[in-house]
Amino acid sequence: MAERITEYERASQELLATLEGAKARVQERIERERGELADVETKIAAVKTALAVYREHHDIQRPDVALGDRLRKMPVRDMILTVVAEDRTPRFRANHIAKRLTEAGMFSNMAHAAGTVYSTLRRNKNRFIKIGRGVYQVTDGHPVSYRPSDATKDRPDRRSTGLVDAVLKIRTAHPEWDRAKVAGAMLRDGWVFGDSKPVFAVSAAFASIARLQKDRMPQPRLLSIS
Repeated sequence: MAERITEYERASQELLATLEGAKARVQERIERERGELADVETKIAAVKTALAVYREHHDIQRPDVALGDRLRKMPVRDMILTVVAEDRTPRFRANHIAKRLTEAGMFSNMAHAAGTVYSTLRRNKNRFIKIGRGVYQVTDGHPVSYRPSDATKDRPDRRSTGLVDAVLKIRTAHPEWDRAKVAGAMLRDGWVFGDSKPVFAVSAAFASIARLQKDRMPQPRLLSIS
């Protein structure tokens, strides 16, 4: 009986030693893998930091995937109108549009986006009017999805009645302004031009003012020969 107990104890001790050895090897592997994991996490953090520095240096924003999906395959003009509609205002800064398009992944950098946006705005003067340095407005009505905000619903709806008088008043105060600047000032003041393009309406007012001024000029008297 004592011999059997001794044999059992010896076998148990051998098993425990084997298991303890296996445990030690597992712990060593865990520590080794924990160190490897920490090393990988350090490398990931370094790459993320380098990528952030690169994006900041080259003015590259993280893609706006949702906006990019909507803009894909659109011509640039429609991209601009889509972003304007999302911002819920027909007036916009060209650089803001370029930034949004870059964020959406449509361009690799801000400089490329800005150049393309400005050239598109210049080619589509019937759709966009320049009202200031880098500031434009959709000219022939709001984008389809645009609705005035509650803050502007009660704004006076100033129609084209008295257009010539209004243009004359602005020209008197700012004789150096061209048609685009006058139209921009009137749009900012709340004028609604209906189906007419603002610049065309202002051009017609310019012509009317010129005719009025010409009619009011004193006519030279003819000298009579006796």
